[in-house]
Amino acid sequence: MHDVYVMLRYIAPPGVSIAILLILVSQVNFATLRSAVGQAHVLSALVVVACLAIGHTFAVLRWKSLLVSAYPNVSLRELWNVYMGNIPIARWVPMYGGDALRVYYMRKTIDTKKGTAVIATEAFIDLGVLIVLGIMGSLFLSYWKQALFFGCMLLALYAVRKGLTHQATLRVLNIKVLQGVLQGAHFSRAALMRAIGYTFCMWASVLLSIFFCFRAYDIDMTLVSILLAQPVVILVSLLPVSFGGLGTREAAMMYMYQGAAAQESLFLSAFMFSVVSLVILPIIALPFAIRLWRKELSNFR
Repeated sequence: MHDVYVMLRYIAPPGVSIAILLILVSQVNFATLRSAVGQAHVLSALVVVACLAIGHTFAVLRWKSLLVSAYPNVSLRELWNVYMGNIPIARWVPMYGGDALRVYYMRKTIDTKKGTAVIATEAFIDLGVLIVLGIMGSLFLSYWKQALFFGCMLLALYAVRKGLTHQATLRVLNIKVLQGVLQGAHFSRAALMRAIGYTFCMWASVLLSIFFCFRAYDIDMTLVSILLAQPVVILVSLLPVSFGGLGTREAAMMYMYQGAAAQESLFLSAFMFSVVSLVILPIIALPFAIRLWRKELSNFR
């Protein structure tokens, strides 16, 4: 049974991604799609890479801001090297599964429970910020029902966060490892505010990269429209059913932005983001990863 679970965990997501992409390609005009591929603006594509790289920089700063209260001497350079070295795996594993490896790489410097608590807190902050961005876009465009939906999601997220850290909940769960992680998820208000600020900057960089993905195919999309639709797309792409959001991201973007441009252009814009996120950035980070893997291999000799 365990072998079947492992096989499904690692084989199913790529299979789902391929199946969704094939379905999407079958629904568009292939000739138009093929001709549009060669018309992409290279400069816009380079800006997409730069925006996502800046977003990763803010992610490292957030990581340090959550660690610095317990580990004031933690090196930003060491965190940067570990974060960059972990990008190839982190981008390919659904949800935040790959990010947990950062805890393993930093095990000699940072307590495992505290490190895991930081990763979990990052996930909660990410979800909260994405929901807030969705609320902002909905209110700006007077989409009251969507704003109410996002508001309910935010309240639910807050309730889950408070419930998991409540002493009564910890006693009911009675799972020592989980209790240790949840008890370690306590940070100063200043650290949390800095982390939230870095998270807003990080996701702003991602939204800006989406804007330039559209510009690469001459789609005139406003930042406000992206602010309204993209948080939903990101939340869908985070569902642990695909390979790094590939396929689910394209399907969600084609649905959320339908009518704003040709379906072929929307598909290619979303696919450009996926290629940069899942292929180009991991290749750029590969030297850091190789250095990290060599260091780990040397520890077993």
